[in-house]
Amino acid sequence: MNRSSLTIIGLSLVALVEAYFLISRPADPPVATFAGQELRQSQLDERLRQLYGERILQELITERLIDKSIAQAKVGVTPEELDSWVADYKLRPDAQELIVNHQLDESKLRENLSRSVPLYKLILAQVPESERKRYFEEHRAQFQEMELLGILLGSEAEAKNLAQRIKGEDSFAAMALVHSLDIQTRDIGGRLGRVTLAELQESFDPLSVQELMAQKVGSMSPPLASNSGGWYLFWIKSRSTEYADLRLRVIERMASERLPQFLESLRQRAEVKILLPQAPSLNQTEEKKS
Repeated sequence: MNRSSLTIIGLSLVALVEAYFLISRPADPPVATFAGQELRQSQLDERLRQLYGERILQELITERLIDKSIAQAKVGVTPEELDSWVADYKLRPDAQELIVNHQLDESKLRENLSRSVPLYKLILAQVPESERKRYFEEHRAQFQEMELLGILLGSEAEAKNLAQRIKGEDSFAAMALVHSLDIQTRDIGGRLGRVTLAELQESFDPLSVQELMAQKVGSMSPPLASNSGGWYLFWIKSRSTEYADLRLRVIERMASERLPQFLESLRQRAEVKILLPQAPSLNQTEEKKS
């Protein structure tokens, strides 16, 4: 599709939004009553258009331009690739919290990733594997990670005492449910998900972090003093330190950094024009009232 056709897409969306907000409707029902007065649907629509109309319109145009670019480039994601992305994403601490709180289910996660992964591919289409590996080497601390369980305790003595009672990973998770002071992870058996080297260095003494990174997978750490107070015990479930294991995260980070420039390029080529009337300024509103 050429540039003029993409412009038509953008302007068609403008027309649709304008139609929703501005075309008079046969019925204009009240949406609220108060103190003997009414607020009608048309008044609500107009205020929403003034406050959010352009932002929503920009988002609609951007989504359509991205979809068209992905279709033109014929990039997609196979079921096997999607499985890998879903499994990787579910290890994130923020994703685990959303899943536990039933704010994100796997079907929605797969839907989101089926849209974002082709976009990552499109953005990095001209970035060779050698450059991606070089990026990884330059930012190792942000990618190298461990999958951890954690128990937060109030003192070193408490941590040492509890450590003597832990017999394995299941025992560790059970103890976290009862003893951990970390309310965000306590109810899920202390699961912290994947924690990067950089994140650990922000919270603990660098020497302790080095020792933790060198520790055997499937073992428990000695008590570690947190910079923010308290003492942690960690159970090391897995460790990833090489590009081959962290490639998906490299792709995501590199694509995210390039996303603003990519979107700006899309919009420039499409010659997007916003035709919504400008909302009156606060000063103009006050002048009308006076």
